Amino acid sequence: MECPICGNHHDGKLYQTKISHVMGHFTQKGVHLTRMEAKFLAIVYGRNRPIARSLIMDGLYGDRIDGGPDSGDKIIEQFVLRIRRKIAEAGLPWKLNNVYGFGYELKEERAAPTMRNVAVCLAGALLVAHPLVGLFS
Repeated sequence: MECPICGNHHDGKLYQTKISHVMGHFTQKGVHLTRMEAKFLAIVYGRNRPIARSLIMDGLYGDRIDGGPDSGDKIIEQFVLRIRRKIAEAGLPWKLNNVYGFGYELKEERAAPTMRNVAVCLAGALLVAHPLVGLFS
């Protein structure tokens, strides 16, 4: 799996590697993640599809004997609010999206093309398609 931020390849199946990798990006930007926030991000990081809330709760609290808190939806909402704020604070190109009635997904946010970039791209394509156009400018 290739990280969308650093481009490094790592085995996305190794859970602890994902936690360390995600935490490293935030630490480099001077933003502190708690262990549970990093665990949450590691659960949703590198997937090509949304993940259900129940699976997120199981990933966060499945190793506890009591199964974790009863109010799972509220807990997840709080994680999402804090993580979205920290993603913005760190300036990382990620967006944590809500998938209505199901769960969440972490997507790489791509910058939208500006009109200037589109015009430059079109002008370049015109010159490539019609080399004589550039001679009379």
